[in-house]
Amino acid sequence: MKDHYRTLGLHFDADDIVIRAAYKALSQKYHPDKWQDDKSEANRRMQDLNIAYEVLSDISKRLKYNQEYLEFKNQINAQSTPFDSTRVSDQYSNAWSSACEQHPDLVGQFNELKLISLTLANQFKDELISSKYFDESSQIKDKLELQYLRKFFGEIKEDQELGKSLLVNNYKKPAVELAIYLMQKQFDISVDYDYGRSQYTFTHQDGRFRLLETDYLNFISEHLQLRQE
Repeated sequence: MKDHYRTLGLHFDADDIVIRAAYKALSQKYHPDKWQDDKSEANRRMQDLNIAYEVLSDISKRLKYNQEYLEFKNQINAQSTPFDSTRVSDQYSNAWSSACEQHPDLVGQFNELKLISLTLANQFKDELISSKYFDESSQIKDKLELQYLRKFFGEIKEDQELGKSLLVNNYKKPAVELAIYLMQKQFDISVDYDYGRSQYTFTHQDGRFRLLETDYLNFISEHLQLRQE
């Protein structure tokens, strides 16, 4: 299965504007008229880029692709886990430990992000281990933190700062309530809470939100330790 996110160098939860920017930058780089090396390689790259952009820039196509993409990833993980999960885990831990020994600032940066979200801190760790851009860790930390705050608290800087302050100071429930309030303003949805089952239910008409619904449920679950069903 073609990994359109890898083709464009994107995370699974990339926003529309990021998808467009990535496509524009890469299509300029690999355009046959600008590519200095093998033209057939440029043509192949452009074909892959065009297909990836066509799918990920269209809401309905992206929804369908995401479902197939996640099912494919789950199948791969299920097949590989029994064989090498322990070895991969050890390699991952060793890589991070080694990186922290050579770049002591990583520990503090990881812990700062952990105050906001363990998921965010682990994303920071994953990106550094994958890219090995340890000298750029501060910029990567700031970029990921901003993406996280923008996703859950919107584009207004004051809202982002308030959300961050609530999380850092362990006011988890007010932070979740703020995120839900701002989310309702941004999307045409209603949110209901089942106290008996400790479960949130989203009702919405805007297909764009379906791409983010799992992220919001994960956010709520992480900070309030609620069940997701």
